[in-house]
Amino acid sequence: MLAINNLALWLIFFILLSGFFSGSETCMMALNRYRLKHKARKEHRGAKLAYKLLQKPDQLLSIILIGNTFANVIASALATMIAVQLFGDAAILPASIILTLLLLIFAEITPKTIAASHAEKLSLFVAYPLNLLLKILYPVVWAVNILVAGILKTCGIRAKKLESDALSHDELRSLLRDQTDKIAKQDQNMLLGILDLNRITVNDVMVPRDKIVGINLDLDWLEILKQLKANKHPHLLAYNGTIENTIGILHLHRIVKLLINNGLTKKTLIDNLDESYFIPELTPLSKQLVSFQKAQVSIALIVDEYGAILGLVSMEDILEEIVGEFSSELNRQQLEIYRDKNGDLIIDGNYQIRDLNRSMQLNLPANTEANTLSGLVIEYFEAVPPIGMWLKIAGYPIEVLEVEGNVITRLKIKSKVNNDAA
Repeated sequence: MLAINNLALWLIFFILLSGFFSGSETCMMALNRYRLKHKARKEHRGAKLAYKLLQKPDQLLSIILIGNTFANVIASALATMIAVQLFGDAAILPASIILTLLLLIFAEITPKTIAASHAEKLSLFVAYPLNLLLKILYPVVWAVNILVAGILKTCGIRAKKLESDALSHDELRSLLRDQTDKIAKQDQNMLLGILDLNRITVNDVMVPRDKIVGINLDLDWLEILKQLKANKHPHLLAYNGTIENTIGILHLHRIVKLLINNGLTKKTLIDNLDESYFIPELTPLSKQLVSFQKAQVSIALIVDEYGAILGLVSMEDILEEIVGEFSSELNRQQLEIYRDKNGDLIIDGNYQIRDLNRSMQLNLPANTEANTLSGLVIEYFEAVPPIGMWLKIAGYPIEVLEVEGNVITRLKIKSKVNNDAA
């Protein structure tokens, strides 16, 4: 009877040992590797061991499976011995069925469920015994891996190298969007904005040519002074006659002192101009941000392949893509947007689509050739629509309210509530 009790204790031990290896496999494979790497860099002993094990997953899985298989085989032998001693050979089959249930419950489902729920904490604990076992049984692990590789090669199967766990841009975006409960909304938007810099071009954020605020140096000097004093922008494009004859960029802070002391003349104004900096259209914002830093300038004129000026982009425009609109009276455009009594949006046609999506939580298409809401409607209608025309773009009913020439100056976007009611 004492022998049976000892066998029973050993049986329980090996069932629990099997559960240990099963749980170890689950927690190690379910571990957040980026968090683990962060802890390892902070010299956390358990994290360093776990990260080291995960660097060679073939060896890790081998030692786990060797231990698990050994524990299951020994448990099966012990259960058979106990059954034979108690009930004879007829009890072998029932004992096998009972052992299968015990292994399923206590060595598979339960430990794996617990391990999946507490992967990080448990992995830092199991890393110690697994690392020790790997050192002790390394010759066995090595031999098993060589044998497996040989069998696969004989069968014409090549073991592929494990792919890097580096995330692509889109995967990283998805990861950030899913972390709503762990990252502050503002921080999340900023990180997503940084990732977007590669896919957004200067055309998407530029001040269009017809909206560029400049000063014509061919005008009478008194008229130039009048415009300078009335101006609210921190910088102006200086040109002769037309924008195409650009001669430089005027930063107002450089001439304030001269303006106050009446020492400003056309010559001193021209002497304080920055040389015009031209960039090609479709330049990614990430590349342009680096270019601004290298050239030590903050404003650039965007030109097409023929050298015609399309618009203007500044460092501020790029930073706004990351941190959002700056609350300043010197914003590049003072465009009208408000909700009427029905909750519908009344919007200036020159409103940038990206700014509108971000500020009003809309989902209008921003990957078209059009940058403004007016341009988007005209692109979809393939002509300048008449006043009162309704279109549905990306599920949003849009009405044309005002048109001036070839530009839609005011539109209405019906609110989702009213739209659903309709």
